[in-house]
Amino acid sequence: MSGVRRYLLGVLREAAARPDTVAALFLDEMGLHRWPEPQPVAEHGDETNRQWRIGGALDAVSGRVHHLDGYIVGSKQPIEFYGRLVRAYPDAERVYVAQDNWSVHRHDDVLAAVAALPTIEPVWLPTYAPWLNPIEKLWRWLRSAVLKLHRLADDWPTLLVRVRAFLDRFADGSGELLRYAGLAGEGKLAEALRPPATRATPSCGTFGLRVRGWQVKTPLRGATQGVRYGDGPWGWARERGVNGIWREQAGMGWGGCGLRDSGCGARVAGRPMLPAAP
Repeated sequence: MSGVRRYLLGVLREAAARPDTVAALFLDEMGLHRWPEPQPVAEHGDETNRQWRIGGALDAVSGRVHHLDGYIVGSKQPIEFYGRLVRAYPDAERVYVAQDNWSVHRHDDVLAAVAALPTIEPVWLPTYAPWLNPIEKLWRWLRSAVLKLHRLADDWPTLLVRVRAFLDRFADGSGELLRYAGLAGEGKLAEALRPPATRATPSCGTFGLRVRGWQVKTPLRGATQGVRYGDGPWGWARERGVNGIWREQAGMGWGGCGLRDSGCGARVAGRPMLPAAP
């Protein structure tokens, strides 16, 4: 597994475990034309062809879609879009934005604007790796449902209204879109986003986990001081072993994201996922 893919899966696990404070978004742009697709057999109308650009971001946990469109996409549009994302997640401590290395994304003005937004953290995907960016599936759906062989070449404003209405369907999230995009069901990305499962581990103490309101305890070897529970989307598990070391887990397996041993443990993107245990 490549380092980029491993990092991305860690980001998705963190967002799934802490949806109230961490968001993971997939960002991309697409172009649409006045003339319908496929062009060789579609009716073009009397108007000359023109292009319109759409920028979008897909929330990997909720299926919520954010979008912005315009005649062109330069540095101004991504900067405005980042501002919208910050406002859309006012309580987030971290908003990861996975995107490719398109030159506009890396523009000096865009990177300077991102640096001024402390909650935004870009996640850079390889160039030409659409399988790592599920929003590509949203564009495919849009082309199939709205743009293919449309009859609005002479009515550009109505075509744009229909495109925006299609994207607005997902403004409050969509399980259907998550399944279509491969973020729910089978696959590596979907697996990373599943609710954490309780697993037995070879540590001392008692491991406990709250999973969507259900409390589960798994006795382990050498139990001494039991478990303390915290609040979270699926709960935190803490235990103190015979060696006096606190261990803390976000419900996704020891050795995974969020493990801490005596203040030192696994990290995602260089940041500890959990606060230090007392």
